[in-house]
Amino acid sequence: MEGKQPEKPELPEGALHYMVCHDGSKASIDALNTVYKGMMKDKDHLSVANVWSIEKEEYLNYDLKHQYIKETTEAHCSGIGKRYTWYDHEMQQGDSAKSLLLEMSNIHHADLMVTGYHGRKGPKEDPTVMGTAVQHMSVYATKPICIIKDPHERETRPNGYRYAVCIDGSEQSLKALAFAAKLKSK
Repeated sequence: MEGKQPEKPELPEGALHYMVCHDGSKASIDALNTVYKGMMKDKDHLSVANVWSIEKEEYLNYDLKHQYIKETTEAHCSGIGKRYTWYDHEMQQGDSAKSLLLEMSNIHHADLMVTGYHGRKGPKEDPTVMGTAVQHMSVYATKPICIIKDPHERETRPNGYRYAVCIDGSEQSLKALAFAAKLKSK
């Protein structure tokens, strides 16, 4: 990803910038709905990131193609107007979607990356195992990442959500814990 670095979006004090990784899978749609209809507050900003490959466009089902994902997401998020941004990136030879998504979250100054528990291939046979791209992002993320395994909307969770934070004593893990506490108190 080359070019001028985007400036951090101007958000009201206390507002969060969520970036949902969206590949068209049911899990990514559930993650988007959980943020949009559950976690987001009135001042928060939602970005949706999509990484796509022209080679895959030739054989993917229509609902997994880049343009379809973009159009349905934009229609879905139209209600929040300027608090929504779409970001996409076409993969080039040697790129990996998981690395590009991590890079996009940094370039576009997301406060929190959000992804489903798995991607287009669906859930693993063992329900405790997340998708390989999600696992990679959880290990190499430079900012907090929220992995949605059990999606819910605000109406079904009037007392809020439960968060699990992995702590290893590092400064990064302690920042993630503080961030989760901030999410819980919002």
